[in-house]
Amino acid sequence: MLGKLSSIRITFITLTTLFLLLMAGIAMSSLFGCKETFAAMNQTIVLAWLKNNWQENSAVTLWLLTITATALVLLANIVCCTFGKQLKTAVRATTIQRWLFFFLHILFLIVLVCHGISMVTGHKTTSIVLYKGDELLFNEQYRIAVKALNFADDPALLQMDPRKSRKMMTRDRFHIKENHAVISIGEKTKKPVTRKATMLHPVSYGGARVTITGFTARGTSKDIEAGIDVTISKDIFTHFFFTVYALMIVAMAGFTAVTWHNGPKEKSHEPQKNH
Repeated sequence: MLGKLSSIRITFITLTTLFLLLMAGIAMSSLFGCKETFAAMNQTIVLAWLKNNWQENSAVTLWLLTITATALVLLANIVCCTFGKQLKTAVRATTIQRWLFFFLHILFLIVLVCHGISMVTGHKTTSIVLYKGDELLFNEQYRIAVKALNFADDPALLQMDPRKSRKMMTRDRFHIKENHAVISIGEKTKKPVTRKATMLHPVSYGGARVTITGFTARGTSKDIEAGIDVTISKDIFTHFFFTVYALMIVAMAGFTAVTWHNGPKEKSHEPQKNH
């Protein structure tokens, strides 16, 4: 049983099934009117969404349960393959290539487990609009405030139709590093920290993370005030996950380096004897 579960055939079947399920999810979102349902799922922890919406959205619930079950089969496949085959091969061969390959399996396994844990633990709130001077309390523990906000580009871009705005926001019109907010975050009983955040650099404090997902605006065309659209989340495995992910990339590069060949050996140009 364990031998079959660790086979490359099971790996191929589960990866193919996951790909087809992801394509089905895209089709459900774009063609079958489930876009708002998927958006609501992404705005919170998956388990929390499932508890509150499994009866109202049966098609998406079935899709979610199917893709979760398939991912669990892939997880079991990786566990059996890693410790049933790759570990034995590494011990027997005792080469750096085999041990790196085994280490890659371990890291991929940890990343997959972290993804699963993030579905059922922590807190997440999206589409929070904040302006300079706004404050809020997240998860009844973290106090977050916008101390300053700078939108260096034309604020009229923020009041356009979303589709037109996305087309207009080229590198020449939207400068991602110059557009930032100074955010203060801390626990109610402790001194907060104040840091600058951009769309590429969120602010983290303990287990909380404030990410700018976009900019918005309010007011008239003559007096437009820019604001930020943020996602606030809490996940104790965030730093650990990114560390393991970075190690996996380094290990992949190392594995590629030690297994790289300069190509097939040159064939001898000596004339062959006729028999």
